[in-house]
Amino acid sequence: MAKAYYLPKGDEDRAIWLSNIAAKLPNYATKYGIMPEETMGTQSDAVYFDGVIKYHHQQNAFIRSLTDYKNGVRDGVENGGTLQPPTPPMMMLPPPVAPGIFKRVKALVNRIKAHINYSEADGLDLGIEGAEKTVDNASVKPSIDARISDGGRSEVLWVKYGYDAVEIHKQVDGGEMQFWRLICSRILSICRSCRRRVRALCGLTALFIC
Repeated sequence: MAKAYYLPKGDEDRAIWLSNIAAKLPNYATKYGIMPEETMGTQSDAVYFDGVIKYHHQQNAFIRSLTDYKNGVRDGVENGGTLQPPTPPMMMLPPPVAPGIFKRVKALVNRIKAHINYSEADGLDLGIEGAEKTVDNASVKPSIDARISDGGRSEVLWVKYGYDAVEIHKQVDGGEMQFWRLICSRILSICRSCRRRVRALCGLTALFIC
């Protein structure tokens, strides 16, 4: 079963993820040969990144308040109210770290996962094992597109949704009976070899991807 990428997408979720692995690294330092400076460095990275995220939230809140203040100065305040300019937040960040926090931690994760003694249980505890992807074969909806490349070649592109390959079929009108004819089967998410048949893509009755 395919797994999702272990690293969250949003910065707030990444900050939580980084804090978790930084706090638990000392428990695995001996097993995976993690040096003390690497553990302390990851912990410093986690503290600094969390501080930057929180300061960013404060700045965004200040900008929203400043916008409201600007609009009030321009348009006035109902019921004769008064306006007070917002106070910008003070920048009180932890000690700075070198740029590339997640480049460093991803390199460390790769080293841990490549270790001969690596176990999935350790990975789950550290947060470096992604969740298993589950696909409902009965309801999955493929994404497909067609284009003409710069050289005038027809191309079909698709998303496999965790499958190993796709099959593209064309519905054929056989008079009293309808049937499906295989156009191509491909692993890569682009098909160029069947360009003559692909040019009729817009005229297909339906398209299946298996």
